[in-house]
Amino acid sequence: MAPNLYMRPILKLKSRDVVVFASSPPEPVFVGEPGVQTVSVRIPAHLLAERSYQAKVRLILDDGQTRSALNQDKDLGFRVYGEGERRDASARIPWRRSTRPGLVAPRLDWSFSAQRASVEA
Repeated sequence: MAPNLYMRPILKLKSRDVVVFASSPPEPVFVGEPGVQTVSVRIPAHLLAERSYQAKVRLILDDGQTRSALNQDKDLGFRVYGEGERRDASARIPWRRSTRPGLVAPRLDWSFSAQRASVEA
């Protein structure tokens, strides 16, 4: 890649022609020296639901005078597989992740609290 330009990678993730999300770094990356540049991104574990996805990557290049885009010719297709049937440790209720609707299925941090109800006579 040519030196002295800014590069902004953009990832667009789709499933069955529905955009799940698009993401890019908060700031463009400055490329000061010529050479091969490597960009990587990590999708957190347990974010996506069990299904097929297509990822497309685009690079926006800006040298201060000209702005151009490099588009990936083909999508990268992949399938997410869950853990299958498992049991909730406290309730002992079986469930399958694949039966849950939605394009994302993040594992969220849940907390519970209880207060004893006061009984008035």
